[in-house]
Amino acid sequence: MLKLIRFFKPYMVLVLSIILLLFIQAMCDLALPNYMADIVDTGVANNGIESPVPDVIRQSEWDRDMLFMTDDDKEKSRKIL
Repeated sequence: MLKLIRFFKPYMVLVLSIILLLFIQAMCDLALPNYMADIVDTGVANNGIESPVPDVIRQSEWDRDMLFMTDDDKEKSRKIL
């Protein structure tokens, strides 16, 4: 076993980073069911989300959305406002 450690010395940083990344991946995989349970409890069971469409949007966000609109869509949105 001690002989193997001698061969791994140049790669120790890589081995430790792999172990760290595997730990992070496992923690993320284990956290996912909790996130899904919170979504279901809030959004479905308790009617926590009334509408997916926001009532108010900031002007900066609206300007960003306008970048992706066609000219027809921009004209329709001006008529609504």
